[in-house]
Amino acid sequence: MKKIFLYATFLFSTSCFTACNYLDIVPDEREKEEDAFTDPIAAERMLYSCYGYIQNPGDNTSSIDYFTGDEVLTPFNNIDGFAEGSWTANTSKTNDYYRSLYAGIRQCHLFLEHMDDFSGIDDKKENYKAQCHFLIGYYHMRLLMGWGPIIIVDKLEDLTTFGNYRSRNTLKECVDFICKEFDLAINSGAMETRYEGNQVGLATSVVALSLKAYTLMYYASPLFNGNENLSHKLRNPDGSELIPANYEPERWEQARVAYKAAIDAAHDAGHTLFSPNDVTFSNKFPENPTLRALRGNMVTPVETNPEEIWTYYFDEGGAGLQVRSMPYIQGKCYNGVAPTLNMIDRFYTENGLPWEDDTNVNGKDKFSITKINNKNNTVKIKGEDVVIAQAVGNNKDRSTPYMNLHREARFYAWVAFQGGWYELDHGSGYDKNSKFDGTQVLDAAGNLAAGKRLVTEFVSEGNCGKQGRANNYSRTGFLNKKGVSPDSKADKTSTAVKKYPFPMLRLAHLYLSYAECAAECGMLGNPKDNSSGDKPTGEGARAYLNAVRVRAGIPDVDASWATIGKTITNKEDMVKIIRRERQIEFYLENQNFWDVRRWLIGETLQGPYRGLNVESESGYEGLCKEATVDLNVRNFTEKNYFFPFPSWDINNNADKCAQNPGY
Repeated sequence: MKKIFLYATFLFSTSCFTACNYLDIVPDEREKEEDAFTDPIAAERMLYSCYGYIQNPGDNTSSIDYFTGDEVLTPFNNIDGFAEGSWTANTSKTNDYYRSLYAGIRQCHLFLEHMDDFSGIDDKKENYKAQCHFLIGYYHMRLLMGWGPIIIVDKLEDLTTFGNYRSRNTLKECVDFICKEFDLAINSGAMETRYEGNQVGLATSVVALSLKAYTLMYYASPLFNGNENLSHKLRNPDGSELIPANYEPERWEQARVAYKAAIDAAHDAGHTLFSPNDVTFSNKFPENPTLRALRGNMVTPVETNPEEIWTYYFDEGGAGLQVRSMPYIQGKCYNGVAPTLNMIDRFYTENGLPWEDDTNVNGKDKFSITKINNKNNTVKIKGEDVVIAQAVGNNKDRSTPYMNLHREARFYAWVAFQGGWYELDHGSGYDKNSKFDGTQVLDAAGNLAAGKRLVTEFVSEGNCGKQGRANNYSRTGFLNKKGVSPDSKADKTSTAVKKYPFPMLRLAHLYLSYAECAAECGMLGNPKDNSSGDKPTGEGARAYLNAVRVRAGIPDVDASWATIGKTITNKEDMVKIIRRERQIEFYLENQNFWDVRRWLIGETLQGPYRGLNVESESGYEGLCKEATVDLNVRNFTEKNYFFPFPSWDINNNADKCAQNPGY
């Protein structure tokens, strides 16, 4: 882009927060129109301003869906209102999001209405129109995901109509409208299939196809499909139905077909799954190719990342994901983005099975203290024995809970654990005389091994332990590595993170979404379908699921389950496996928040977060026990499946617009 969000800053900051209803979302700009609509540069800025209402997906304080599922626990701010169940009709976080989405819709309609007023854009006009229709569809899609059936804004509203309210549109009307807007963009023939250079970040026809498919998958999911309870509770004030109670299986087929079209378009545009050959970071750790690819995928710039379909450029600043995930250095890194046991339990074993199903490990106590040695510190990744933890060294024994051994590659690529490694350029940030001796990787001379990784210890006096601090320590005994570039630097003098755009949509999303839709249609596929990960073949779920699994270093689904004598032959088992695969693969990519809701399983997240007993001061004996964390206790109830409409909209429109149940 140029970076497109810079152009939007002024319009966004001055127009989004003066709202008092869904129409009155920006000041009346008619006095400025003669100056605003002039030359090609003004047109380009107008387009970029339309993009300026997209929420920053990597902002860990204001984003709706980042850090707000059950994957990680952070002590830094009050971002967990969703999990706590505390959002109300007066919550600024949801209200600001609501206003900005409707503001974006109006900005797009404004541009469309005045498109012919710009000079010198004849060669770009159709593309600009297509992108506006895409964004109108996208903003309505985000509103539908957050609030359920909404009020459709299909034209530039005259601000003098203040008070001329309407009822919420039905679910089907909303879905049909969103798909129509995406189709207008797709069928225009004016959208590019990929952008390069300064325009990276603009929507392509592949993005439009993908989000149309996602809309249809959301429509087919249990939240909206056959939810009799919601149907009975959510109606317009006049009693008219917003969401039908009946289950419609054909919705899954519509979504499956749409995803197949998106996948074919993505392949034609040159998108492939990220591979070891695509890694660009210079740190030699992790050394195993599969681990390097898994660690490098999210942090590799889109220019050299063939998997990323749509990205968002942002500056995470001095309090973003990376510095909040890195091991503690006073005033530099904050050691606090901590995967929960909910998330840890989801990762498969090295055999590609859930821990509870893998007979090789499930008879063992997950919390038993296990000395790390040269016999148990390796796992099989694509047939190769790969070292995943530091055995005894520097005259110090090192132990870990048994659950940290024999796990899949994504666990070791994305999670730092007791006795494992954290790959980053830590320079002089830690030395061999630190408070807890022996926690670093040392070379034969006793010096830091190239300063590119260190061993993490979560016991109280460890380099990632509490060490008497009231804050800035992992509350669960694990630390996030996903999204932290191994080339990012952190030492006693400075912190320098390697920047990258946030992946809003990548090819693996399309593969696993297609697999889910196909499985829901009963199309499980042939076990012999191609699972190499290049271009899956067949119409069933297996090939697309297996492409992601094999890339992640675990066996395909049939090979994994064959190790315990089971064959996956029914829809229910396959859907369960695919859902778990999504929860693992899209860890910290803003999917968990929505999947939990569309699958209608939010109530399973009740209660406190779980972790290891990091508050103990009795070494491994104290650490290696399950403990609950008295922080951001989850209180998900039925009402939390939707956000509340802002109180001003309901108060001014109570006779036509229904509030969501529970608010």
